[in-house]
Amino acid sequence: MSLRIKLLVVFFGFVALGGAISTFVATRGMKRLVEENSKIAKEGIKEVVSQNIRLSSEILTKMGETFVSMEADQAALKIEDLLKKHHAPFNFDELRKDEKLRAVATANIRVPMKNGGVAGHIDLYDNTGLAIIHPNPNVEGQNYSKWAKEFPEMWRLVQKSFHNDNVNGYYSFIGEDNRKKRKYMALRRVPGTTFIVSAVVEINEFFLPAHKKIKEAGKRIENKAEKNVADASNENSENVIGNVALAFLALLMAGAVGAIWMANGVSKPIRELRGKAIAMGKGDFSSKIPEKGSREARDLAAAFNEMGDALTHYIEDLKRETATREAFESEVKTARKIQEALIPHTFPPFPDKQEFELFASLLPAKEVSGDFYDFFFVDNDTLALVMADVSGKGLPAAIFMAVARTLIRNLCLVTSDNSPESVLTKANDYLCDDNDEAMFVTVFLAFFNLQTGTLEYANAGHEPFLSLKKDEHPKRLGVLNDFPLGITKGHEFNHGKHCLDQNETIVLHTDGVTDATSQNGEFFGEKRFIDILEEHAEAAPRQIVDALNETLLSFQKENQFDDITVMALKRKTSEL
Repeated sequence: MSLRIKLLVVFFGFVALGGAISTFVATRGMKRLVEENSKIAKEGIKEVVSQNIRLSSEILTKMGETFVSMEADQAALKIEDLLKKHHAPFNFDELRKDEKLRAVATANIRVPMKNGGVAGHIDLYDNTGLAIIHPNPNVEGQNYSKWAKEFPEMWRLVQKSFHNDNVNGYYSFIGEDNRKKRKYMALRRVPGTTFIVSAVVEINEFFLPAHKKIKEAGKRIENKAEKNVADASNENSENVIGNVALAFLALLMAGAVGAIWMANGVSKPIRELRGKAIAMGKGDFSSKIPEKGSREARDLAAAFNEMGDALTHYIEDLKRETATREAFESEVKTARKIQEALIPHTFPPFPDKQEFELFASLLPAKEVSGDFYDFFFVDNDTLALVMADVSGKGLPAAIFMAVARTLIRNLCLVTSDNSPESVLTKANDYLCDDNDEAMFVTVFLAFFNLQTGTLEYANAGHEPFLSLKKDEHPKRLGVLNDFPLGITKGHEFNHGKHCLDQNETIVLHTDGVTDATSQNGEFFGEKRFIDILEEHAEAAPRQIVDALNETLLSFQKENQFDDITVMALKRKTSEL
């Protein structure tokens, strides 16, 4: 039986009972009372529906902001992984041609409901505001500062993201319909890069299907309730002729009971919806609203239950991805500890040797490093110095580094002619075998004779070393134009020689020094490097390396992309 029929049965019976004794005064009083009750009921229904729709909209908006933020976090992690196969400095044209990277960096953000439509998109820019990858080809390659005056709120959020890894906020824009609208942005820095992921949605339309269903169902319930109240009021007003005191009191009591019954029938589905919305706001997406009552109430409950199921599945998927990432990070930390054990860390390394001073350091850009250095005695008077840089980053580079380091050290100790070029020639042949991943390593290997000060060396595609002397400009030495190890089997490496003067210092390093980048994308460069060395030309090796590292860390400001490895050796003055 419908709500309208129930109201008609209740009120019609009591109107018929009091019809015989109604009077003009009773009729006027009844009409006035019915009109006032009808007005109050309508206002109460409107207020209840309005408050619950407003509360649902606020909760859905907060959920939308959280959802967009999680989309930005996931995109940043995926882009970080995809960038590993590219090398700095990045070629933006190559990045844009990377289909997998473009798919992630221009992904649509869909409404998290069954058959949900597109509500926004992902794009990628750098810490100058340059749009690297964007779903709109007219925006790609442009700098967001171009729209700073037109959309100042948007530009302030973009600028804020240059210095903060996590930025969220709203800004206004003019839509295609020439109306002012609001957008929500979640900006996340891609770890270890100067790139920033932007997840953007028009938040007012993000949960538009759910908002629409809530409003439509609420409006239908409100209209139906108001119509039932109005019909009942008119029916009773037309049939009531008069009331005696007892009949009037009885009719009033019955009307109150009927009003309570009607109010419960209308407000119960809305109260259940309100409880579900509050639970979802607190993160409980599993609770269900009973799909019963009128057709409108059932539709509204089904829409909320469906949205809760979708959000539950999303949270479960996110938990699984997080657990997988944590397991991987644990393995990386273990690899880092193993790698650190392979690199010398004790200084001075040979306290009983007074002919030289030696210091070295390695600042990894990732949890594990592709750079390495080494030093050891080939015989009583010959010190071997190794500086190397493996191609790539992460665990593959770390494994290749361990193999190369062990191979070079062993060959130095067992090679019959005991020269740097013969060691690199043999090491190159070993590394070329079964090198399916086409990895390679640049190596500078030198043998330093403690008695004569002679430095014999070979250079497999590595940075040349620098010579520091008092009152002289630093000099680059050691360019032999040979290939890195692991590229061409059978290559014969060249020989180089340099004799160190008393108190002369040589500095070996990897390209992570000159290629270090500031947050504005500026390279540290050769000139800054040379200036620091010239300023500390007479300093001890530890002071030279510490000064260089301190300057580089300040220049990059937690923006280190490549490993930084430096070694300094100083020939000391002979004692008379």
